[in-house]
Amino acid sequence: MRNSPLLMFIALLPALAALGHDIYLFVINNGVETPPAVITGNPDDKGISSYFAALGFIWTHYHPESYKWVVENLDEGTWAYINLILAQKAVVVGLVFAAVMFAIGFAVEGVGGERVPRHMRGKRNSTDLAFEARGKKNKFKYKRK
Repeated sequence: MRNSPLLMFIALLPALAALGHDIYLFVINNGVETPPAVITGNPDDKGISSYFAALGFIWTHYHPESYKWVVENLDEGTWAYINLILAQKAVVVGLVFAAVMFAIGFAVEGVGGERVPRHMRGKRNSTDLAFEARGKKNKFKYKRK
């Protein structure tokens, strides 16, 4: 994936969007002027992780109709797996998605090498040789057969 920084950025977009959403909620709810108790050191607070929104919260908050439709139309076994993912923080889910995409990209790059098929490595066809022969001394000549 060293040749595709755009794809790496696209893989990080869900995590960045979730982090931006959490920052937005933090600023709207608490304000920047009053730091939360977690930062000031109050032991009664739940911790800094309470400021990150769960994926299920984002879904139910912004589009509850689709959430209800999915709950009604999925069986309990499938819903149990989906519910495990929805209970996680959205930033964490986005980072896990990006890590999986990076791993797939690195695995494909490692297997593919230069992205040249194995049967073509080290071989040259006649057009490559003809174009390399061109230069100041050897001009390429077009012929009719």
